[in-house]
Amino acid sequence: MRVTMKSLPAKQLKLSPEFDLEVFMSLSGQRRIVTEKVLQAEKEWQRLCSYLKAYRLGQNKGYLVIFLDPAIEKEIDQAMDTDPDMAEQQEILAQSLIMTSMCQVLPQANIGSCAPVPEPNKILKQSLKPLGVDIQKTGRLDVRYGVVTKLPYKNDCQDCALKSSCAKRLFISQKQDRTST
Repeated sequence: MRVTMKSLPAKQLKLSPEFDLEVFMSLSGQRRIVTEKVLQAEKEWQRLCSYLKAYRLGQNKGYLVIFLDPAIEKEIDQAMDTDPDMAEQQEILAQSLIMTSMCQVLPQANIGSCAPVPEPNKILKQSLKPLGVDIQKTGRLDVRYGVVTKLPYKNDCQDCALKSSCAKRLFISQKQDRTST
């Protein structure tokens, strides 16, 4: 007798995130950018959008998973050898695309907030498998450009699988320690 593991139904989401120059510049650390670079970034953004995958797992409660096809990772790695500046721009665009896409689905998860990573569990792992994605024991997806968070969305660090290693949380904690002394 074969036992089938429970999985949540996956509903593909059709997203069309707009290129957000402010997010791109923030992630790249740039204060100024020439028009030619903006046009180049917008063109690359449109191309990267064709690799975007987004799914809602479950009905009322579940998960949101957004990621770029892993083929982009290989492409960026190869570009690192031939054109490091372009590879860096692609990497920043990929990160921007994931963030902007998440905010399109969850407007309350604005760019400055977090998407708490759920604790890995068998149902989540089984639900991600048909999508070609896996969640590691640490809570990270096995793709470089991706995010998974619980639905309904709550911006709550207490429920995040990464709370003990979150750079943002550690930074805030250190900042609070310095101001309290």
